[in-house]
Amino acid sequence: MSSDGPSLPRACETVRRIAAGELSPVEVIETALRRIEALSPALNALVTLSDTAMDQARDLEARLSSGEEAGPLCAVIRGIQHCRPADQPGVGQRRWPPV
Repeated sequence: MSSDGPSLPRACETVRRIAAGELSPVEVIETALRRIEALSPALNALVTLSDTAMDQARDLEARLSSGEEAGPLCAVIRGIQHCRPADQPGVGQRRWPPV
């Protein structure tokens, strides 16, 4: 583990390792959350994290262990930029000074 926290393989390698049973979706999410925790104070890049990610990873792990095939983005972590008006609830807001 580096000083920046644990790391994950690239997306294609993550999917390949999950499909081969070498890595679990739960491990992917746990590692990503630890890395976010380690780097977030310095980067301040993520405002809102999914509160259902672990449940989704456990569900995916159960489906894979029952024989379902891993899809092309199976357990790949994605960051999505949300652009929402400040009066819409549900997603954290970051206020930037006017330019």
